[in-house]
Amino acid sequence: MPTLCLLAPLPMISELTLTLHESSDTDDGTVRLDQSDMRLLGILSGDILALSGSRTTYACARPAFMEDRNQRLAKVSPLLRRNLGVQAAQKIQILPQLHKPALAERITLQVDDDIDNLHVLARQRQLPSAWHGRCVVEGDLLRVPTLDRQPLLVKVTATSPGGLIQIGSSTEFGFVTSANDETLPGIGALRETYRTCHALATTRLKTNIPTATHAVLLTGPAGCGKARLVTRLAQDLDVSLVTLDAHQLLDRQQAQGGALDISLTALARRGPTILLLDHLDALTFAVKQSPILAAAQHTVTAQLSGLLDELPGHANIIVFGIASAPLEARLRDHPSISLTLPVDAPGRPGRHEILLLETRNLPLAESVDLARLAAMTPGATARDLRHLVTTTSLLATNVKITENDFVTAYRPMQPSATERTTLVCDIPSASLWDDVAGLEDIKRMMRETLNWSTKHYDKFRDAGVRPPRSVLLSGGTGTGKTSLVRALAGITPMHLIELSCPVLAAGDPADTARHIRDGFAMARRKTPCVIFLDDIDVLFETDPPVADSSNRLPPAVAQLLTDMDSLAMTQGVVVIAATNRPDRLTSDILRPGRFDFAVTLPLPDGEARKKILQIHAHKLPLAADVDFDVLANATKNMAPAEIANLCNRAGLMALSRSLSDESGGVIPPMVNAALFEQILRGRKS
Repeated sequence: MPTLCLLAPLPMISELTLTLHESSDTDDGTVRLDQSDMRLLGILSGDILALSGSRTTYACARPAFMEDRNQRLAKVSPLLRRNLGVQAAQKIQILPQLHKPALAERITLQVDDDIDNLHVLARQRQLPSAWHGRCVVEGDLLRVPTLDRQPLLVKVTATSPGGLIQIGSSTEFGFVTSANDETLPGIGALRETYRTCHALATTRLKTNIPTATHAVLLTGPAGCGKARLVTRLAQDLDVSLVTLDAHQLLDRQQAQGGALDISLTALARRGPTILLLDHLDALTFAVKQSPILAAAQHTVTAQLSGLLDELPGHANIIVFGIASAPLEARLRDHPSISLTLPVDAPGRPGRHEILLLETRNLPLAESVDLARLAAMTPGATARDLRHLVTTTSLLATNVKITENDFVTAYRPMQPSATERTTLVCDIPSASLWDDVAGLEDIKRMMRETLNWSTKHYDKFRDAGVRPPRSVLLSGGTGTGKTSLVRALAGITPMHLIELSCPVLAAGDPADTARHIRDGFAMARRKTPCVIFLDDIDVLFETDPPVADSSNRLPPAVAQLLTDMDSLAMTQGVVVIAATNRPDRLTSDILRPGRFDFAVTLPLPDGEARKKILQIHAHKLPLAADVDFDVLANATKNMAPAEIANLCNRAGLMALSRSLSDESGGVIPPMVNAALFEQILRGRKS
C-alpha cells in the first residue's frame, strides 16, 4: 500500500525580496506574485502589499500568470515600476500592509500644463470609477483613462487624509498645473496632435538630426483649430512664426503678379522659425472658378513648390501646411512633406474640453453641465463651439448664464461636421449600457469581442489565433441593434464611427466608396475604434451585373471588402454591421472570414419587456395601479423601440389631459393603467 506523503506548510515570513519584472499586461495598481510566495507572506489575492525600491508604494496582490510560475518574480506595470524608482530586473522588498488604508476624501493631482489640465477635467467624472480601489501615497503617478495613444500621467501632490489612502467612489479630485502661462493660446481636443507636432518641431529646430521632418500637412474640417495649434506651438517653443495665406497669395498674384516676397534664406537669419502655409485648399478650388484665377493658382502653386524644394537646406525652418480639402498633387505629394496629420472634428470629451476652455471667464450658473452640453452638440467644431459660447453670452438675460441659454443659442446652429461627406468619430456615453434591457448573452459575447480585439490582441497573436474583429447583427426594425452598438462603444470605452449606408448610397458610387475608405482610415488612426455600418444591405441593392462587366462588384462593396480584409493586420478596430434584411447580402460579404459572428437579435421576452418598461417609464408620474408584470404580458411581440414609444405616448397623453382641464385649473399629469390599456387597444385595432 503506497505511503501518503503530506507536504509541510511553508513557514510564513514578514518580508520578501524578489526580482522586479516589468510587463504591460499587468494593471497599474497590481503586483503579480507566485502562489508559493503569497503563501510565504500569508496573503490572499486582493490583499494590499507595500513595495519598496528607491521609494515605497502600494499595490494589490494577484496570482502570477502560468508562464511566470516558480520564477521568484514580482510582475508590475511600467508605471508601477516608475513609481518604485527602480529599473527592471532589480530587487525590491515586499511586505504585507497590516492596516486597512483610509478612504481618500480628496486628492490633489499635478498636471504638466493647461492642455493636459483640460484633458483631465473633461474626464474628471471617470476618475473615481477608473481608479476605484487603488492605494496611493503622495508622490505616486497615476495614468488618466484616455483613448489617446500618448498616455497622460498625473502626480499625487497632496491627499486628505495623509499617508496611505484608498480611492473610492466618493473621492474628490483637485488639479494644479506645474506651468500655466495664461498668455498662451488655449487649445482643446487637440492634445495628441499637439504633442506630435511639438516633438517634430523640437527635433527639427532644436537638434541637428538630418532626417528630421521638413514639413507637416495638417488636414481636416475647417474650424477644428489647426492654425491655432501652430500658433500655440510657436509660442511654446519661443520661435518665430511666419504665415503665408493662400487666399492672400492668390489675390496678390492676380493684382500684381511677380514672385513671392519671402525668402527662406532671409527667414533662416531670424533663427528657428515655423512657416505656416494656411488655407492651401484654396488653390484647389481656384482652378474650378475662372481662367484668371486658375492661372494665378498655377503660379502660386509653383512658387510654393519651389519654396518647399529649398527647405532641406535650412535646418532651422519647419513648415506646417493647413488644408480643409484635398490638395493638388504637386503640393500633396511633395517630397518635403513627409507627414500628414489628420485633425478630425472633436468627439464628446473633446467638445467638453473646448467648452471648459471657452467658458472659463464666464459667470455660469451652478446648474450648467458642460459635459451634457458636449453630448448635445455632435459634429460641432471648435469654431462652432466658440461661436455658441459667444452667442450665449450675448443673448443671456440673467447675471449668470444658464444651461437653457446655451440650448436657446444652439437651436439655429448647423454644426460644421454634420454634412454627409464629413466623418464624425465620437465616444458614446457609458450610461447607455443600462438602457439596453435583455440580450444578456449577446451583450456578453459582443463585449468579449471588443475586449479581445483591443486589450488582448497580443495574447491571441502569440497563440497563433486571430482575435474576433467583426460581427453581423440582424433583426427586425426596433430590436435595438443601433442602441446596442452605441452602448457597447460607451461601456468599453471605444471610439465609434457610424456610417449610415442608406445616406452613403444616395450619392455618387465613387463618393460612396471613398467615404467607406475614409471611414476605415479614420478607424485605424482612432484605435480602439468600432466602425458601425448601419443598414449594410442597402449597399447590395444594385442591378445585376451586365454580361460584359466580368461580374464586377459595385465600387462601394468592393471597397468595403478590401477594407475588411485589411483588418487582419490592424489591432483595435472592430467592424459591426446591422441589417433588417440579411437575405439581401451576397456571398461576397458572408463568406467565412469576413464576419466572425452573425447574431440575430430576438424580440424581448417577458422579463426583458418588464425591464424595458421600467427603464422608459422611470421618470413618468405613474399611478399606483400600474403593474409592470401586467404590462410586460400585454406587450408581447413588441420590439424595444415600440415599448419605448408606448411609454412616451402615455406620458404625452397624461400631460395633454392635465393641460386641457375643463375646470380651468391644471391637474397634475398622471399615467395610470387605463392610459396604457387605451394605447394598446388603439395599436391592435
